[in-house]
Amino acid sequence: LYHLSKSKNVEISFRYFMICLKSKYTKVFAAVGEFLSRHGRGLYVRPLYRALNEVDHAVASKIYREHRSFYHSVIRNMFDPILLQ
Repeated sequence: LYHLSKSKNVEISFRYFMICLKSKYTKVFAAVGEFLSRHGRGLYVRPLYRALNEVDHAVASKIYREHRSFYHSVIRNMFDPILLQ
């Protein structure tokens, strides 16, 4: 109804994705992947990857591998041991 997954506002999209992942709503995976390909700020990336990993490790790992080079070394050092297994 409100197209929250396509919002241009980063805060709205981030919060919507967090609610979806905590609810284990798997249809949002593609939109989360798109979001993570555009936004590399740790404030958004860390919680989203943690929540995504709790729902589906394989999907989290796939998305992370696709966009790993985009992220800062701090993010890579944090998630390489978790998502590159």
